[in-house]
Parts: sequence; C-alpha cells; structure tokens
Amino acid sequence: MIGVSIIVPVYNKERFLRQCLDSLLDQTYRAIEIICVNDGSTDGSLEILQDYAERDNRIVVIDQENKGAGNARNAGIRIARGRYLQFLDADDFFEPVMIEKMLKKADAKDADIVICNALLYDNETQIKEAHAWLSAENIEKDPFSAGEVENIFKITQSTIWNKLYKRAFIVNNDIWYQEITSNNDTAFSIVTLFLAERITYVDAFYILYRDYNDQSRISSSREKHMNCCVLAYKEVLNQLKTRGKYSSKAKDVLNMQMYNSCIYELSFCKKRSEGMEFIKQMAKLMSNPEKMKLLYFYEKFTNMRIFYLFGCIPVMTSVNLANEKKVFYLFNVIPVKWKKREQR
Repeated sequence: MIGVSIIVPVYNKERFLRQCLDSLLDQTYRAIEIICVNDGSTDGSLEILQDYAERDNRIVVIDQENKGAGNARNAGIRIARGRYLQFLDADDFFEPVMIEKMLKKADAKDADIVICNALLYDNETQIKEAHAWLSAENIEKDPFSAGEVENIFKITQSTIWNKLYKRAFIVNNDIWYQEITSNNDTAFSIVTLFLAERITYVDAFYILYRDYNDQSRISSSREKHMNCCVLAYKEVLNQLKTRGKYSSKAKDVLNMQMYNSCIYELSFCKKRSEGMEFIKQMAKLMSNPEKMKLLYFYEKFTNMRIFYLFGCIPVMTSVNLANEKKVFYLFNVIPVKWKKREQR
C-alpha cells in the first residue's frame, strides 16, 4: 500500500532535477510513489525523468504541454494512490527522514495536514539559513485547527511544499489548484488550512528550499501577472464563504494576510500604473483597518487627496474604540482618487 504520493511539477529544471529525485528515492520510508509532471520542458528534464523511471518503478512520469504548475499538480492529484499527498518543487531537495517522520506524526494524530520547517539553501555559497516556515512556539494545542489559534499565519506561511496532506481530506472537500500563471497555490494552501480540523507539525528542518540566480524569473513573472494575486484571493473568499468558514475571525486573519501579500507582490512592481491598479483591485477585497493601512502605506503609488483633505490620520488617532468602526466605514465609502503623484 502506498503511504505517500509525492507530486512534483517539472519545467526546465534539468540543473537540479537529479538531486531532487535522488533525495526522494533515498527516503527512509519506501512505500511512496513519485509523480513527476513534465510541464512542457524544453531542456533535458523529460529525458532525466524517463531515465529515473526506468531505474525505479516508484517514479511515474506524466508528459504534457505547458499548462502551468497548477494544472500539473491537479494532474498528479487525479492519479495519486497514496493515503497522503505531498507537493514538492523540482529545484529543492529533502532530508532522507522527511516522509517517514511526517507520515508517522500524521498517523499518530490522524491529521489532515502535517507541517514541517525548511532551510533556505543558497545555491552559490551552499549556506543554509533557518526561516520561519513553521513557528512551533506559537502552537499550544496538538492537533489544532485554524479556528483554535489566534492567527494561523503566525504558525505557518501559505506555502504548500512544507505540508503533508491527507488525500481523503483533499478529495472529499473537492479542493483543486487554480490554473493561473502565478499564485496558483495560494487558494489551495489557504483554503486547506481553514478547512482542516486536525493540523499537526514536526518541528524539524526537512526541506532545503533552493535560492538561486534564476529566481529573477519569479520577479518577472509576478510583475507581469500581479492580477493573479487578486484572482487567488477572490477564490479564497469565495471558497470560504461558500463553505461556511468565513467567520468574523477568519475575515480579520485574511485581511492581515492579504495586506502582507500585497506588500510582497508590490516589492516586485516597477511600474507605478500597475502598482496603482493592483492596490485598487486588492482594496476592493479587503476591509478596514488593513484596507486603509494598504492605501496609506502605499501612497507613493497614488495621490489620495481626499484621504488627506479630511485629515484621516488625526481623526483616526483621536477616536476611541467605540467609534473606530464608524470612522473606518466613513473613509471606506469615500471614493479614493487614483492619480499618479506629481514628480518632485
């Protein structure tokens, strides 16, 4: 019986693919299948996959035209046979005990999701640095759900590759990846975190997340497709509302997460007009106070004359808590003037 199906989308990763596959084949837990979806690679990735598949029958290769990572992961889900699913990237590599330890914890806690931590691996210097993809110090209960913690995103980021998912949980809830150019995993990650009733963790660094020069392509992709972030959060809100998970607490947590996502996306933005449009579209999805915080913090993209005309900042700092929501509502309904700021 297959314990874990590991789904790896592959697009032009011949430089790193062998190290990735070797680290998966060397896992101490052997009852795995490795579903590699070649997503229209134009380099030697497909040949490498076929070679490895001939040598180890645990590797399954799907070869398709380029349709994006979201589509590739969905293709892997459709044929997966494992009790659990793990979605990994072809340019990363993994500690040999990763699957064994995470599956053991999953079975012990009957978990929907298991989270582990990762090291940032500098491909040039080979230096490994710890990052907070898991903040176990903020966990007081094990297992837990998003509704039982203050803010799920203070425990884990909205990443998929440091998580093990129960396949029945994914299938029974009909959860799929968005097939969009960028941010295709955002809705999947956030919706699963809010739907899962039993989340657990292993406080160990099992994943080496590779940082290399080609990451500039991510910057280019995000700058060209900032609207994908908007589409992702529209899907998140739609899914949670449809499934009855959009509580007032969830709303507050998501607003904070959307604000943080905006900060990240805008760090790639070089064109003022695109930044302005992105803020405008994201602001429509958000509510105060994060909405006002976004508009104020990124006034360099806008000239919000009405915002300052009414003295929003002095008013906001002088009102008491009882009137706070009324003040925010007032400025929420005032139309914001989106205009390029004059150059000084």
